Amino acid sequence: MSKIQRQKKVFWVLILPAGIWLWFIPISVSHAYAPQAVQRLTETLKCVGCDLSGADLRALKLNGADLRKANLQGAFLAWTHLKKAKLTGANLQNAILIGSELRDINLNRANLTQAQLGWSNLHRAQLKNAILVRTKLNAANLKEANLEEANLEEANLKSAQLVRTNLKKAKFIRANVQWAYFDWADLQRATFEDANLQGAKFYNANLDRVNFRNAILVQTLMERARLNNADFQDADLQGALFYKAVLVAANFQHANLQEASLSKSKLARAKFNQAIWIDGERCAEKSSGRCVKTKIVPMEPLENELTTPSDVPPIVKEDSPTVKENSAIIKPESTVPPSKTDPSD
Repeated sequence: MSKIQRQKKVFWVLILPAGIWLWFIPISVSHAYAPQAVQRLTETLKCVGCDLSGADLRALKLNGADLRKANLQGAFLAWTHLKKAKLTGANLQNAILIGSELRDINLNRANLTQAQLGWSNLHRAQLKNAILVRTKLNAANLKEANLEEANLEEANLKSAQLVRTNLKKAKFIRANVQWAYFDWADLQRATFEDANLQGAKFYNANLDRVNFRNAILVQTLMERARLNNADFQDADLQGALFYKAVLVAANFQHANLQEASLSKSKLARAKFNQAIWIDGERCAEKSSGRCVKTKIVPMEPLENELTTPSDVPPIVKEDSPTVKENSAIIKPESTVPPSKTDPSD
C-alpha cells in the first residue's frame, strides 16, 4: 500500500468520522455566555474581554478576530477559522479546537489547560508563556511557532510537527512527544524530565543544556544535533542515533545507551559514569569523554601450586589419637625386601 493510499485510508476511517461526530454532538457544558456577545463577535469580529464560556462557535469564520482576554472556557471551536486572531491572555481551558485553522494566531500568555487541539493548524502561532498543561496537541502543526517558556507539562504532542519551532525554556515534564518532529527547532534549556520521546526526531536541532533526566528516548533520532551540556542522567537511550552530534560536556551518568549510535559525535568531557554502554557493559566511574570499562584480570596459578584439593595428601601426626586407634592407616609398609628362600629347601 502506497503512502497516499494509507493517508486516504486514515482520512476515511478516522478523521472524517470524528469530524462528523463533532458536528452533531450536543454541547453539554453550561452556557454562561450572553447571546449578544456571540452576535457582536460574528458581526464586528471584536469582543475584547467577552464572556464566551461554553459558546458554540464551531466552523465559524473568525479570521483576524480580536478576543484578547476573552473567557472561552469550555467553548466549542472545532473546525473554526481563527487565522491571525488575537487571543492574548484569553482563557481557553477545556476548549475544543480540534481541526481548527489557527495560523498566525496570537495566544501569548493564554491559558489552554486541558484544551483539545488535535490535528489543528498552528503554523507560525504565537504561544509565548502560554499554559498548555495536559493539552492535547496530537498531530498538530506547530511549524515555526513560538512556544518560548510555554508550559506543556503532561501535554500530548504525539506525532506533532514542531519543525523550526522556538521552544526555548519550554517545559515538557512528563509529556508524551512520541514520534514528534523537532527538526531544526531551538530547544535551548528546555525540560523533558520524565517525558516519553520514543521515536522523536531532532535532526539538526539546538538542544544545548536541555534536561532529559529519566526520560524515554528509545530510537530517538538526534543526528547532527547540538547537545552541549545536555543532561541524560538515568535516561533510556536504547537504539538512539547521535550521528555527528555535538555532545560536549553532556551528562550520561547511569543512562542506558545499549545499541545506541554515537558515530562521529563530539564527546569531549562527556560523563559516562556507570552508564550502560552500546555493547551492554557498564562504564566505570570517572568515565570522561569515553566509556572506560572495568576489566577483571584472572590470576594465573603458580608453577608448583596444587590446583585441586584431591592432590593434597592428608597430614597425620604420629601422636594423633587417630593413629593409635587405627594404626593400619599410618603404619608404613616395610621397605625391606622379603628374603629369598633357598631352592635347596
